[in-house]
Amino acid sequence: MSALNEALEDLAKLRLRSDLTHPKVSLKIAPGEARQCIEAFIEMMNTLVVPDIFAIALDIELLRSLPNIIGSPYINVDAGVHVMYYSAIHYGLCHIRGPGHAQTQAAYLKALEHVPAWLDTPTETDMDGYTAAMAAWVAINNLDYQLSWKFHCKACHWVKSRGIDKMDVTPAMTLEEERKRESIRYLYYHILSTDCLFRLFYNKPTILRWDPEKVKPPSVMTSRNLHPSPTQVMISCVWTSYTARSVEVVSYIDSADCKGTEMFSKVEDCCKNMEALVSDWRMEAVLADTTIRLPLRCLVADHVMNIYANIVGLKRLANRVGNVTTVDEMTVRAARKVVGTLLEFDQEGGLADRSKPDPVDYVCHFILFYPFCAVFTLYEYIIACTNPDECEEDVRQLEHIADAMEHTSQTIRPDLKPFAKTIKALNKVSRTMQDSRRKRPLSADGHSANISGGQTQPENFHTIAMSDLDPSAFDTFPDFPMTTDGDPDPLGFVRAMENDFIGRNWHENWWDMGGSLENGMNYMPPNT
Repeated sequence: MSALNEALEDLAKLRLRSDLTHPKVSLKIAPGEARQCIEAFIEMMNTLVVPDIFAIALDIELLRSLPNIIGSPYINVDAGVHVMYYSAIHYGLCHIRGPGHAQTQAAYLKALEHVPAWLDTPTETDMDGYTAAMAAWVAINNLDYQLSWKFHCKACHWVKSRGIDKMDVTPAMTLEEERKRESIRYLYYHILSTDCLFRLFYNKPTILRWDPEKVKPPSVMTSRNLHPSPTQVMISCVWTSYTARSVEVVSYIDSADCKGTEMFSKVEDCCKNMEALVSDWRMEAVLADTTIRLPLRCLVADHVMNIYANIVGLKRLANRVGNVTTVDEMTVRAARKVVGTLLEFDQEGGLADRSKPDPVDYVCHFILFYPFCAVFTLYEYIIACTNPDECEEDVRQLEHIADAMEHTSQTIRPDLKPFAKTIKALNKVSRTMQDSRRKRPLSADGHSANISGGQTQPENFHTIAMSDLDPSAFDTFPDFPMTTDGDPDPLGFVRAMENDFIGRNWHENWWDMGGSLENGMNYMPPNT
């Protein structure tokens, strides 16, 4: 609970830096375009889960009316509604103008601008949980990973303060109360899955502990939705299953009962079951079916990548707890699936279409959420593998990822520039390592490392790595870790780079929580 309280205290200090952001906070959007943004947001909410499920808790008609009344001196709109409104506008502008457009960024800052007043409100409302959950995802879409965590803590606080984490201990008294619970279960499950994401990929403590006897899993078939589509059934069932499996294993790892051998066995079984979800529900067949609308295929791809990312995250969490430094076959396989799926959708429509809102906004979402756990896992594998033929395809895929990031940073998301530079620099090292390995014969004692086995490196590995790592190619360049023998540790360096990626707020020069203005990166993307 100390982490939760600390995050909420920090969030209350949030202020925009007027000297740096004044030109960016000027959001000029016509009511007609604002209404388009709101409709895009509502459609997204309906697409992700059961249609109209959030209409029970969210006043959809109020959202639709806001473009006509926001800013009026005659109508008082709650600060929390402002945060939700500008978050929805930001989402809509991502589709209409593109995620890197100046107005899209301005909508994000307008949402942040109203956060202090929202947090100062003396009473919580039913909408606050949705607002906090939405703000967390908007922040993570804008690369502010640590700020996103604080919004997530606000959502968890809302869940706990209202007893939502044990709402099904007693049955609903009326049909209307049960309908409201249907909606809240979906929100709870969304916040629960976000909590698992932060535990697995951002090394944050677990805030929510799920007990299915206290909160029922969400239902795909309800009195409001008696005829769900096959895709709705698949997405709801798959999402519920892999979230529950991940949360249960994380809870076990965090418990006092966790034991090394049993822990690895539980993680292995869980990951095999999650792999089976993809095949049992024929999800990859849906991805390959071009007769299905692209937004729907992208939604399925989102869950496919989430499943494999969870596998990577669970395996890595178990390795950290068990002090294991090798990368096993299942982890590499899952990382390859994430990278392969992302690249498949990056190529959808060709390069000429990539400046259009569809499908580029989906590709940006994929780039922002999934590649880091996958690409850094593959870098670890490449470092450990001394047979160049075994990892050549992985190096090529990582080079394609760098190309996709670079193109995206040059066209629609300038703030991805430091990410692209870093991946390209690490790829250069990987390619140089490959060339060096091909120039030398394999040793008689089997230096070609298997996936879970030894990590013997070429004799000149450290020279190769250090000579090709140009600090100017990285946005940040952490100290190169050393082994116990005093030699440079390339694996430690790759992990330090990953920790630096996820451990910062990449737009921290736009806002402040009471720290120095010198904190944060100096990179400011130009207006688009």
